[in-house]
Amino acid sequence: MQLLAGRIAKEYNASTLSNDVGVSVHTIKAWTNALQTLYAVFFIPSFHPGVRQQLIKSPKFYFTDTGLLCYLLKIQNSDQLWIYPLRGEVFENYIISEIRKQLIHKSSTSQLFYYKESKGIEIDLIIKSGNKLAAIEVKSSKTFNKSFLKNLLKLDQRFENKGFKIEKYVLFDGQLNTQIQDVKIMNFRTFLLHELDKLAN
Repeated sequence: MQLLAGRIAKEYNASTLSNDVGVSVHTIKAWTNALQTLYAVFFIPSFHPGVRQQLIKSPKFYFTDTGLLCYLLKIQNSDQLWIYPLRGEVFENYIISEIRKQLIHKSSTSQLFYYKESKGIEIDLIIKSGNKLAAIEVKSSKTFNKSFLKNLLKLDQRFENKGFKIEKYVLFDGQLNTQIQDVKIMNFRTFLLHELDKLAN
């Protein structure tokens, strides 16, 4: 589990884990399936909207309990987390796990994906509700930077004529709640408390 924790919010690769641990790929998959059955981890598949770009197809994985993730990473307090090399990944794990929990609690039919091109843009999370997409970038920073918008602003070109209605969000740890072009910049707590309900079926 510690090896998985060190690769959180990354594409799942059983072969790489097999080489690191020294067991067969079959064993790694069996262990991972057991963790899924115990609701310790979950997977987010990649989104394939029929674009021309070559896409990453492996799922990304996350821990259901971010507290367990921090325990496995030996993060004992918020000060330690603030300077931890995987702080961004831990923050992403927390946000996506909380979104997933809320959707399950509401018996939502909305689906979760991520989008990543092999040589191009990546979007941390896509919430698909029918033909509506909420494209979300998660940033652990307390300060907004315009570079956070870069990938989101390219989505319209990628998904042109695909029949999707796209809403775009940057979720971060700062207090700014505003909109730049068609991207909503929002504190993650505000999104979880007030905005997510509007997106879910």
